[in-house]
Amino acid sequence: MTKKGEAKAAPKARRTGGRSARVRAAVLAATVEELKIAGHHGLSIAAVAARAGVAETSIYRRWKTVEGLVAEARFALFSENIAVPDRGSLRADLIAFLSATGRFLQTPLGWAVITSSIATPSSPSYLREVHGLWNKRFLELQPIFARAVERGDWPETRDAQVAIETLIGGIYFRALVMRQKVRRSDVSAIVDLVLNHAETTDGQGGPR
Repeated sequence: MTKKGEAKAAPKARRTGGRSARVRAAVLAATVEELKIAGHHGLSIAAVAARAGVAETSIYRRWKTVEGLVAEARFALFSENIAVPDRGSLRADLIAFLSATGRFLQTPLGWAVITSSIATPSSPSYLREVHGLWNKRFLELQPIFARAVERGDWPETRDAQVAIETLIGGIYFRALVMRQKVRRSDVSAIVDLVLNHAETTDGQGGPR
């Protein structure tokens, strides 16, 4: 309580994190550019910091290691190049999403970021970072299935994450292991297989 005649102190402004978000975006963009130029093994925090216009210490405070930084940059690229669609049906959404995934994996940049992920040493801290990033990506895809449940396209009791892992796994296998082009017909076949299985194993007495 202030005494009479005393000016009331102005409340402290709440920090919005705006600068932090801008720094994060600049660092991730710089990391992507350095990946294009130097690849995973040639990338350095110093080069990223110089390109982003920030201090190296700012990067180390947030990401701790080059591997953690590169992992987050990869997922930023996924979000940038592989949008979460809304085409009016679950089948159309999944085909659009997986087709975009296949296209990105077959670009030089997509190939570079995925193969660098495979080559990265699997330390416990790195794996925690990657698992967290994948969980975030899965959450971004949940609206596809939430809309499908409302439309009756997807059984509410069915685990959407298992379906997503199966679908993405099929695309990754074709693109990265078999080194084959991911055609729309391939995507459609994978999606139909998963959706038909979900219908026939609904547990509610048959297809929906």
